[in-house]
Amino acid sequence: MVSSGKSTTSHSSQAEKRKHPRKTYDAKVNFTSDEKFGTEYIRDISLKGVFVETAEEFIMGQIVSLNIPYESIEKFVKIKGTVVRITPEGIGVEFL
Repeated sequence: MVSSGKSTTSHSSQAEKRKHPRKTYDAKVNFTSDEKFGTEYIRDISLKGVFVETAEEFIMGQIVSLNIPYESIEKFVKIKGTVVRITPEGIGVEFL
């Protein structure tokens, strides 16, 4: 494991505060919102939401529809959510 030299204290304390732990989930996700649509990648997922890696521009509170692959049944789970976090790497979406 290569260290980035960054402190993990804030990330660790943030993870400890989470009610719903995140799981790594490397899969494509289809999304639609307003007049936007596309396919991006999920970084992680929890019972409450998902982080989607994207360069698309979104605004806080924007509603997005996601089609998340569910491999064990080879189908997609369709779910709506609200953009609650925006970073240079993507968006955090809280499920509705």
